[in-house]
Amino acid sequence: MSTAFRVGRRRCVKIIAAAPATAASLIGLVLCASAAAAELVSETDPAAMKLKYKADATKAPERHDPQAFCDNCTYYTAKDGAASGACAALGDRPVAAKGWCTAWEGY
Repeated sequence: MSTAFRVGRRRCVKIIAAAPATAASLIGLVLCASAAAAELVSETDPAAMKLKYKADATKAPERHDPQAFCDNCTYYTAKDGAASGACAALGDRPVAAKGWCTAWEGY
């Protein structure tokens, strides 16, 4: 057998021992990224404040249309029935489906 293709026992043990730690690290990174992506835009965020965003549309004094919610706005994108979705007016960041802001435009 050629020495170029021989792998020593110690090297195999090291690789096998390191595999679970590497996999756990990668899974942790994916979970952290998912959690960060799922956080809704805060009402105190500067961009949200500029648009007078409220996570609960019923608490927005500027809202005059009782049917105006993020989930029926042209800037909102999400699966039907989702509790939150991406808002193009806020840089495709997640907002509450039952929220509202001054950028609201109905279909």
